[in-house]
Amino acid sequence: MTDLRMAILTEITKDRDNEIVDKDLIKEAIFQFIYMGFEKKTAIKKTNSGDWSWVGEKNLIIYDQDFESHLATATLEYYRQKAEVWT
Repeated sequence: MTDLRMAILTEITKDRDNEIVDKDLIKEAIFQFIYMGFEKKTAIKKTNSGDWSWVGEKNLIIYDQDFESHLATATLEYYRQKAEVWT
């Protein structure tokens, strides 16, 4: 999970620095943290758009603790460093 989080945060930093990144891949990688929080992972259904998705109750604790809190910290640090350069 740590490797996934670090890879996502690296790609987000690249995007902030105007480097070319695959935003769809970043989005799908972030969804992995959300998918980890499904309570009932036994059912998969096909949506109207033709995509497959888990059916179950979402629990965003894993997303919150293992990704979002790190994203917030990385974002704060990124813009803190940029502010030092801009001033």
